[in-house]
Amino acid sequence: MELMGKIFSPKNPPTLSYQPAGCPDAKPSPPAAYCPATNTIVVDLPALARMGKVASAAEHSLPQGDDTSLSIVMSRYALAVQHERGLPMQSPWTALRTACLTGVAHRKMAVPIDLPSGQQLVLTAGDLDEAVSGLLTNRMVASDADGVSVPAGFTRIAAFRAGVGGDMDACYARYPG
Repeated sequence: MELMGKIFSPKNPPTLSYQPAGCPDAKPSPPAAYCPATNTIVVDLPALARMGKVASAAEHSLPQGDDTSLSIVMSRYALAVQHERGLPMQSPWTALRTACLTGVAHRKMAVPIDLPSGQQLVLTAGDLDEAVSGLLTNRMVASDADGVSVPAGFTRIAAFRAGVGGDMDACYARYPG
């Protein structure tokens, strides 16, 4: 959360909770959800751990790993940043903007970022593969606050790619709704 705060610099950062709670203005979207009314990101750590389990080569599946799960939490933070700007939380534009902003976070995390805690997390090319795999399999990175995504995998990947190659302003301009 500290790293996301440094990347997105919200005036009112969301809080993190591990306890499920009702949300009056968003539907549950496990394994991680954002509640605009309380500005809270709720995560189910065991479910995220299962989702981020590295697949063996014998499984012949898309690459997945820790960034498959981490990118979902990043995307919920991206929703909080959009909410702070007064943007709608439920729409296809929201879903695509979320993927784009998550792509921006990935690009920024490719280099070390100094944090007050001294902690660091630097992503690698393999992490991008894991995030893209998640875009195709669980769709959460490209979803709105209700967990609703756009149907086309190519569209989800294009939005994420726009963020990796762009910046936050470009995401807001490209996905204005």
